[in-house]
Amino acid sequence: MGSLEIVVYGSPKALKRHRSYRVGNHIKSYDPSSRDKSDFIAQIINSRPAMPLDCKLVMAFAFYMPLPKSMPKKLQNIIRDGQELPHCKKPDLDNMIKFCIDAMNGIIYRDDRSIYKISAVKLYGETPRTVINIWW
Repeated sequence: MGSLEIVVYGSPKALKRHRSYRVGNHIKSYDPSSRDKSDFIAQIINSRPAMPLDCKLVMAFAFYMPLPKSMPKKLQNIIRDGQELPHCKKPDLDNMIKFCIDAMNGIIYRDDRSIYKISAVKLYGETPRTVINIWW
């Protein structure tokens, strides 16, 4: 059984819905998350295994959201002392998971259908980042 930990620095992103537009008689679509995905991939590319994983996977996500400037100093100090403070605002947790899974598809693992268990948490953090642990 192996494991892999990936840390992506920067504010965690959520998957945005594909958009469509009309050009004459044709309908074209585009992925508004493509730029965010390419930034994400640039950070994980050095963590990838030699070959994309093709086995049963368990994943754990920890999303650390930036501290808002309006947050009271008392709460900021609690976070700096290592205590967890849940983040219950947008972006949605499930869309952040989808973004990561979609971006890692074909790079870290061959296909996302091999993921059979996921756990996730969204917290405030002094350093905004996404921590992904993968076990196989």
